Amino acid sequence: MLRKQRRKAFISLKNNRRTRLNVEQMEPRVLMDSNPGVFTMRDFLGSSIERMFEQQRARLQEVAAPNPHSPEQSSLVDSKARGAPLENDPSTSTGRKVPPLILEPLNGTGTIQLQIRPLALGPLLVATFTDPDGVGSSFANVTDWGDGTPGQTACTLTLVGNTFYCQASHNYTKGIYKVTTQIQEIQMGMVDAQTTVISTVVVITGLPPDTPPTLGGCNCSGANSGLDGSAAGADGGNPKSLDSSAGKTRYSDGVVSLPINDISSSGFGVGYGQTRLWTNGSAYDSNPYNGSGMVDSQLPFLLQNPAANEYAVVTTGANARLFDLIGQSSYQEHHFGKDTLAYNAAAHEYLFTDTTGAQIRFFDFSGNIPYIQWGHFKSYTDPDGNVTAVTALNASGEIQEVQRSNTSGWTTVIESYLYNYIASGAGIGLLQSVTLRRQVNGGAWNIIRQTQYSYYDVGQSHGNYGD
Repeated sequence: MLRKQRRKAFISLKNNRRTRLNVEQMEPRVLMDSNPGVFTMRDFLGSSIERMFEQQRARLQEVAAPNPHSPEQSSLVDSKARGAPLENDPSTSTGRKVPPLILEPLNGTGTIQLQIRPLALGPLLVATFTDPDGVGSSFANVTDWGDGTPGQTACTLTLVGNTFYCQASHNYTKGIYKVTTQIQEIQMGMVDAQTTVISTVVVITGLPPDTPPTLGGCNCSGANSGLDGSAAGADGGNPKSLDSSAGKTRYSDGVVSLPINDISSSGFGVGYGQTRLWTNGSAYDSNPYNGSGMVDSQLPFLLQNPAANEYAVVTTGANARLFDLIGQSSYQEHHFGKDTLAYNAAAHEYLFTDTTGAQIRFFDFSGNIPYIQWGHFKSYTDPDGNVTAVTALNASGEIQEVQRSNTSGWTTVIESYLYNYIASGAGIGLLQSVTLRRQVNGGAWNIIRQTQYSYYDVGQSHGNYGD
């Protein structure tokens, strides 16, 4: 009878939902030592609870023991202020085996962030998370910046509603980086829940070199040209036309721009598509959401150097037009260029007009939009008035859809390019796929073609993170 009672009985510690003491695992002497002559339920409960608290104290001693692997910069604080040191290693230094903890997951989410050097844009948001059980706790966190920096850094936690925002500052060189943040919830001095969050940081530095662009383009957005063009006689003799080899290597500085055409479509006034150009040119790839060194020729972008009042309209992996801000609102193109740049404060956009009359609009650099959206392509209007425009952005500020349309008689055709991005894990925020689809007279969308992308992770052979 006693054996059956011992096997079936168990005790739950009410104040700790994870601690369950199964009497079946206890040594027989625990039940009998309290009264070797007569065994009662009071003896059983007393012995069990005493043993349970002894194990709990052992856990706390193990967690409180110094951990040589924990980051030097971390410190335990209240979760609403900043992070705490990680307790990664429940060791067995006391000689007793500590039962493993069953950890709940925290709901962590990664981000994609932009860092512009030498501008100081404030701390980077490396993770967000929520605590499903809603219990007021302290949290431990540590961030690995992914650039080989010795040591690790605790991020600052800010609670807004029921979401924690984990922010920290770090100085990078140009490139794409995988940032890994580990977060642990601390309850009663023990690790209660945890999550690991991966984010991507894109770092750009400066403007492209101040060299005249190669002109004579056709506004055709082909494999070797962007959306920009130049009128006959307005190219100053096009002195850069002989500056590159047949293999597209520029003699003056060794810059190359190698085209890869993935999707293309004609009509609607001008050709469009998804054309990648790989470049080794500094700052030409400052919008590298299609991977390291990649420029999408159908998505030109605008860069600024506010310290020098300079701006650059980047159209390919080797072409950029630089402008100086003169006074408060006048922009002068470098060299012999006759293109124009103007700012519309009411619309929060910059307007670039080439010598053919084609216009490209860019989002501005105001604080009411995400940094990633700064200088992004907004729309293109060809010399005949046909418009290709961004119609949707995602929460990070990345382009989600570009549309253009044409009506002939009773038929209206809308062409759409959908841009999807990696939602979590390695490469988060980088371009995952582009889908070309069309709709006729408001009917169902028909998918014409799709291209998909994948990227190297940290530690993989033959490529760096983001390649």
